[in-house]
Amino acid sequence: MISCMKRGEHMTKHNAKEIGLRIRRQREALGYSRERLAELSEISNSFLSDIERGDRGFSVALLARLARVLGLSADYILFGTEQVTNVSAITDMLSSLDGKYLPELKELLGAYLKTITIAKKQDD
Repeated sequence: MISCMKRGEHMTKHNAKEIGLRIRRQREALGYSRERLAELSEISNSFLSDIERGDRGFSVALLARLARVLGLSADYILFGTEQVTNVSAITDMLSSLDGKYLPELKELLGAYLKTITIAKKQDD
């Protein structure tokens, strides 16, 4: 069962209600009946109803199925936010780079990431 929301924060009735509300809103936005989402998620209609009302928790496996069926991230279902990292600009730069420079770029990027990791450890 999902029992932890953030490090050290246990699922409360309030969290469960918010999670259920996000699931219900997306279900409705997709035009799914509760029965259809339950079927697609391989759970009973009554279990889904309990989840949407915030009356029951659920497993990580079910979280993954709900996220897939609803087209949402697990982060959004649990926390209401997405952790999005837009790397498209970096990807665009790399895709236009001559392949002969890739070994040097890999070495530079590795050194840069190592430096960031060391600096972060010193800050902690």
